Formats: sequence, structure tokens, C-alpha cells
Amino acid sequence: MKTMISTEVIQRLKKQDIRAFDELYSATIKDVYHTVYILASNKQEVDDIVSEIYYQVWKSIHNYNESLPFPHWLNGLVFRQVKNWKRKAWKRMQLFRKKMILETEQFDSIDDDLLKDENKQLLLSLLENMSYKLKEVLVLYYFYEYSQKDIASVLDIPIGTVKSRHHLALKHLRKLFNDFDKGGISVC
Repeated sequence: MKTMISTEVIQRLKKQDIRAFDELYSATIKDVYHTVYILASNKQEVDDIVSEIYYQVWKSIHNYNESLPFPHWLNGLVFRQVKNWKRKAWKRMQLFRKKMILETEQFDSIDDDLLKDENKQLLLSLLENMSYKLKEVLVLYYFYEYSQKDIASVLDIPIGTVKSRHHLALKHLRKLFNDFDKGGISVC
């Protein structure tokens, strides 16, 4: 996030000044939306996630430590909110899967075409979406050009973990690229 927010705007925001919030929103929405769009696996939920992020900004601005750059604080909030959203979505998916299993056990037969379509969708999502932990490091490193030290600070993890995740993400991308290039990836 390259947009600079003045300390005066932040001070006004801490006093719950709605105009300061509007200024912050106008200055940061493009970067926040773009980051969430990259990180979110379900693109239909991007607007909801962004709304939740700005709600959290409003609610927790008093926790902002002014000795740190504001973009780092905001990016940390963005990444935590996306991660929370993904965790909640995962829980909903688990409940849905359990429900589907229970419903399938009640019926003697299942339409094979339906299962093939579900398997195709699952396979495509696995290929298109690497793990969130790897993806967040890549976004901060290549999109925002953060140093590994800054990434460690934003994500609140050790720098060694940042280096490890970066290495694993690149390895994962190379493998997917090589498999695709060799024709090894096929969908049903």
C-alpha cells in the first residue's frame, strides 16, 4: 500500500471524525480492494470482506501505534480480515459437506454426472488457489514490494517463516507451471 495518510487524519479518525474516515477510505480503497481481490478465493465475497475491513478500521483505529507506518498497520488488518473470512468460509463449507454426506447416506443412488462436476470444480480450485499462507507472502513481496522483514512485521511471524513460505510458494508455482507445460494437468 503506497498511499500516505497524514497523522492529522489519523488523529481525527481516532476521535471518530466521519470526514477523516471518508478521507482515509478515499485514499486507500483502491489498494485495499485490489489486495482483497487477489487474496479472496470467492470473488463474490470481495465487497463483503472490504466492508468488514473498513468496519474494523473504524472500530480499532485507537489500537494503531503511530510509531509504525500506517500502511503496514492497515495491510496487517487486511490480511487478518481475509484470513478470518476464509476461516469462517471453511467452517461453513465443512458444515455444508457434513450436511451433504448425511443427505447422500439417506439416498441409495447419486447422480454420477453431479459427482463428476463437483470433482472438476474441486480440482480447478485446488490448481488455481495455493494456500493462503503462501499467497499472502507472495502478494506482499511482489505486489507491494515489501522486504521480508516488513512482511514478517505485517504478518506477525518470524522472518525465517517468511523466507520458508516464499521458497515454498515459488516451488509450488514452478511445479504447477511444469505440470501444465508438460500436459500433466487434466480435468476429468
